[in-house]
Amino acid sequence: MEEYFQEVGRAGRDGLPAVATIYYNCYDIRSGDNAVDAVMKELVSGKGCKRRLILNYFGHNLAQVNTNIIHTCCDNDATKSECDECLQSGLSLQVQSTSMKQTFLSGDCAEDTGTDLLSIGSEQKNGICKALEEYMKMLYFGPSCIGGMSLATGFTPDLVDKTVEQCEQLVSIEAVEHILSVFSRENAKVIFDIIKKFSS
Repeated sequence: MEEYFQEVGRAGRDGLPAVATIYYNCYDIRSGDNAVDAVMKELVSGKGCKRRLILNYFGHNLAQVNTNIIHTCCDNDATKSECDECLQSGLSLQVQSTSMKQTFLSGDCAEDTGTDLLSIGSEQKNGICKALEEYMKMLYFGPSCIGGMSLATGFTPDLVDKTVEQCEQLVSIEAVEHILSVFSRENAKVIFDIIKKFSS
């Protein structure tokens, strides 16, 4: 944590907000003798406030998060923000998503479902998530995986999350390729097949 905190400190010398990105792979967060601290695992995979986690590690408390600018706290808190700026950007994403949906359903897709969106409930989304995670684990081919599994296969936890978030709009392989950042058509086909399995 100390090394990470020192690197993050290098980003903010001008007093302006900065973005810090942590790159890691399955070897970095594994259990065992050479594993990273539990607090670093929590930092990269937890859903709580990252600023609070870092401050607590160094013995300080975050008195109160300013709910007017919660999106500037950390990426986890940014997803909870309901300020005008975030709502406006969310609305523009919805408008963009609607225009993409209309493009896909107007004949550009190989498979047209005849409906605007797929009907997928939360239980089905959980099933999609688990199936995608299982597929991602299946892709792992051992320690010789240069650059980590995510880099070698293009199948990342972030891709799984985005697939679950956007699954109602993924009405074809072409829609998967257009809406998600997929590494290959094979990945798009696997994603679409899994969604189709749980949406029917």
